[in-house]
Amino acid sequence: MLVLSRGLGNLYKKQVLTDASAREDVSQYLQFYEDKQGQLGFSDIYEDRLAIPWQGVPNGMPSFGYSRSAYWFYVEIGSQTDAYQWYLNVNNTQIRALDLYVVENGSIQKVYQAGDRFEFSGRPLTYRSFLFPLFLDKGHSLEVLIRVQTPYPLRVPISLIEQVELLQRSVQTELAYGLFFGFLVVMAVYNFFIFLSTREFGYLFYVLFTLSSAMFISAEQGFAFQYLWPTSIYWQHQAVGVFACVTMFFAGLFVIEFLRLKALQRTLYYLVVAVVLYSAVMMFVGGFVDAYYLQQSNSIIVLFASVLILVAGLLAWRRGQKEAGYFVVAWFVYIVGVSGMLFYRLGLVPAVFVTEYSMEIGAALELSLLSFELAEKLNRKRNLQSFANQQAKHPGANVLEEPAIA
Repeated sequence: MLVLSRGLGNLYKKQVLTDASAREDVSQYLQFYEDKQGQLGFSDIYEDRLAIPWQGVPNGMPSFGYSRSAYWFYVEIGSQTDAYQWYLNVNNTQIRALDLYVVENGSIQKVYQAGDRFEFSGRPLTYRSFLFPLFLDKGHSLEVLIRVQTPYPLRVPISLIEQVELLQRSVQTELAYGLFFGFLVVMAVYNFFIFLSTREFGYLFYVLFTLSSAMFISAEQGFAFQYLWPTSIYWQHQAVGVFACVTMFFAGLFVIEFLRLKALQRTLYYLVVAVVLYSAVMMFVGGFVDAYYLQQSNSIIVLFASVLILVAGLLAWRRGQKEAGYFVVAWFVYIVGVSGMLFYRLGLVPAVFVTEYSMEIGAALELSLLSFELAEKLNRKRNLQSFANQQAKHPGANVLEEPAIA
């Protein structure tokens, strides 16, 4: 339901909660102002709110890419429902500094300070995204001002959610991610046992790539901060960038081994080695690099390496490597997933289910296909060994067909 907001001079829309509301997207009602110097405080903004050149959120998505600026967001919320307790959800786990001011009748009702500049226990609610309780009587209104400043991609997807709806969605999300991470662990353990029996490093690199992907996603989605290092503020600042490098490192080693890249094409081999070396260096020094620069450089390298590896897979497939066909399909799915995640974080694509969870979908499909092909490759190798043993035992026997091996 829309009405005009008196808080900004009858120029903008006000969000009104009704009995039909259980979860409401606030983005279309938000107004924002960019404080390029990052020097303005609440009093500066609120006292001059009628004179400030507020803007509507572009394309309904409060996403602004990488920026050193502080961004202020304003929304007025009214209630026409008996539901008293609501939660304002800023659905982004990667925010350095987030200050929220609740104003009623011109007076500050509540101030929250959050972001990963504090330990996880310092949040208003111990949840992986940023949840803030709002108490709103029927027929009353609140003004909410939010200040955000972060070295990560600046996304501020805001929604209002009723208490029961929040509980249901939280349980569903936790269950889905539990199944996802469990799947990755099962794939890693299965292929680790294959490595122990075959001693082929391709399987080991696949295992480490799988585990590092799981750690990257858990850090990026806030689970690692919640469960693994809730008191380590500095490591939280660097974890996403460092685990992205770890994932690239093992992905590169896996590709070199799986596609026999050095024998396939020397130029591609050296380019992938360069990506591996960059990743190795940043694994150790990335913890001392400003996250603002580390994540931007990683985004560029990831896109470059993804395309490079896809080209290598296509070349291997063209030259007759049978396993390369599965690899190309798997890596293409992975590229789509990674690209979707990066473009969503930069605000270049809308926030829908596929874009929000493109990394998880792409990783699950890619790792499944690669594991299947590794198993097929192992079967082909065993068939070839069996064929060779039969030839050794019966050298004079006629053989109709030799088993294919890539």
